[in-house]
Amino acid sequence: MSDLLPISVVTSAVEGDPESVDAVLKHYRRYISFLSGRNGHFDIEASCRLESALLGALFKFDVNR
Repeated sequence: MSDLLPISVVTSAVEGDPESVDAVLKHYRRYISFLSGRNGHFDIEASCRLESALLGALFKFDVNR
């Protein structure tokens, strides 16, 4: 089984489908949590910034490129 998101989910998320956007966020949630850990503590601000950056990049993503 692949760890990649299906292109149909990515395409729908880029177009603004809320369920697909949620699927993308869920897919990257563990990675965001990992990056948000500092000295054994969870940094909620870092998590929010990373999630915002992911959403910003998602809506700028060009699937036709």
